[in-house]
Amino acid sequence: MATQAEGSVGGNVVQAINRIFSEALSARTEEQLCQLVLSVAEDVTGASYSLMGEINQATDRLDNLAISARGLQIFADHDATFTTDFMPAGFVLRGLFGAVLNEGESLIANDPANHPERGGAPDRHPPIDNFLGVPLTRGGRTIGMIGLANRPGGFREWDRDAIEEMAPAIVQALFSKRAEEALRTSEVRYRTLFERMGQGYLEGQILRDVEGRAVDFRLLELNPVFERLLRIPVDEAIGRPIREVLPDVEEFWIETYDRIVRQGVNSWFEHEGLLSSKWLQVHVYPHSDDRFVALYEDVSERRRADRALRDNRQRLRSVLEGIPQLVWIAGERGEWTWVGPQWMSFTGLSMEASLGLGWLDALHPDDRAGARDFWQEAGNRGALEMEGRVWHAREGRYRWVQTRARPVRDDAGAIVEWFGTSTDIDDLRRLQERQQLLVAELQHRVRNILTIVRSVFSRTIEAGGPLEEISDHFKGRLDALARTQVVVTNSVSGLVDLENMIRDELLSVGVNEGPGVEIEGPDVALPARAAESLGLAIHELTTNAVKYGALKVPGARLTIRWTANLLYDGKKRLVLQWVEQGVPALPVKPSRQGFGTELIEEALPYRLGAETALEFRGGGVRCTIAVVLPAEETAIVGWRDE
Repeated sequence: MATQAEGSVGGNVVQAINRIFSEALSARTEEQLCQLVLSVAEDVTGASYSLMGEINQATDRLDNLAISARGLQIFADHDATFTTDFMPAGFVLRGLFGAVLNEGESLIANDPANHPERGGAPDRHPPIDNFLGVPLTRGGRTIGMIGLANRPGGFREWDRDAIEEMAPAIVQALFSKRAEEALRTSEVRYRTLFERMGQGYLEGQILRDVEGRAVDFRLLELNPVFERLLRIPVDEAIGRPIREVLPDVEEFWIETYDRIVRQGVNSWFEHEGLLSSKWLQVHVYPHSDDRFVALYEDVSERRRADRALRDNRQRLRSVLEGIPQLVWIAGERGEWTWVGPQWMSFTGLSMEASLGLGWLDALHPDDRAGARDFWQEAGNRGALEMEGRVWHAREGRYRWVQTRARPVRDDAGAIVEWFGTSTDIDDLRRLQERQQLLVAELQHRVRNILTIVRSVFSRTIEAGGPLEEISDHFKGRLDALARTQVVVTNSVSGLVDLENMIRDELLSVGVNEGPGVEIEGPDVALPARAAESLGLAIHELTTNAVKYGALKVPGARLTIRWTANLLYDGKKRLVLQWVEQGVPALPVKPSRQGFGTELIEEALPYRLGAETALEFRGGGVRCTIAVVLPAEETAIVGWRDE
């Protein structure tokens, strides 16, 4: 009978195991599988209900994996608050459950109340009339248990043997289901990542001809991003050679993938194309059997941005190198980090020599301390403006420059660097200084000419005579002054050419140089003050010659000659002679002293320190004027030393 019973149990176990593995495929979750296992165990043993638990390795307590369908009903009938929303967990390993788990051996307790390991069931657990516990082991370690309860008539040893024979299959089915769920979860996660990843994914295999040369590659796997990049449906492309999908594909792609596969080294590159105008960044990972995986990222926007940035930098560099200002960039405290070619050409300092505080070497020694002070206050003012002298290598001297800089700030408002220019204002400063001198000179000349006009007017009136004659004399003298002033104001130097002044005066009365007029002397440029007085003297002599002298009498002759001598003390001595000949008149001096005589004999010595001699001889007037002029106020060509 025992043998027959054992054979019957063995057959039941085999059927039970087959049922577990066949129906396990339909179980969608781990809990459904465990409930299936418990249902089979109850059918084999005749237990009223059952449960399966697993030791929590983190807490060393028992967590329920599942309660059989019968058990759930019994639990619900016993405790109205029982819910199936979650499995009870965290049971301390004690009592009947603890004996099975701690000892790792099966236990039959048909009289639980009097069993040495009685108790251990959690609160509100249905009554246990009898109990069979079988440990579940894996890798030689107890990982959990299956517990059956309340078999009519109690549990038998062959019930224990049957469950023990089923236990390895139960563990295998449980962990297979877990592996299946993990794989399914991983596949879902992978597929989600695969379909949502921002990069195009291509898995391919190099196709070779009979000689082993790469001629194509087959598309084994593609993701939706790759479809958007190439504008071809993934379903139509997978499994086909790339030349079949894209007949005009560049040879570059086949050659590049072949090289990377043969080298066996992960690589990346950027390339424009693959039948589109997009720039792609490609990471390639070679595998065995001529396979490879390529990840594509559209970097067209970045490439366009990079190109625009390069173009902007090139335009900025062209602007910076084309402007006349000296351009530079400095750090927060004035340490230069870049200088333009204008600075290097201007100062002769190289880029390396100018960086940091090296630029200070180009400043005039007296300006360096001031430049440092400006930089110390620049951050507080938010701007830098200063003037100083910078060495000009080509001219070999310092030139004045105006320096201005504005800060570049980060998002927080902190100064990160300074952008500055230095402008050559040396010529401007010299012009301003010249302008100040000219204004002062103009004021002096105006006062001087007004004094002369007042004197001319007074002396003309005092000379007396008809009103018309007085008017003509006064007008002629003002015209002489005006001619001199025109020459002075039109000359950049403010000097008057002596010969031109004499010729202009003669021309004003219609006289040119000819047989009766001789003009001779070196080039002499007179300062305005001397030209005004000498011009009036020439006018008086000319007027007298026209009325009474050599310019009135036919056959008479006028000689105007001057010499210019350089004295030993650096001053210049001008001697002017006016000589008339052939005038039929008695050598008698006029009865009264006129304006011309007074001008020559008194005004010239007073105003210019001149030595003068005026003689009324038979044959005409003879006048000599000698005046000494400072060297810095007169330009004279052809000096001779005395």
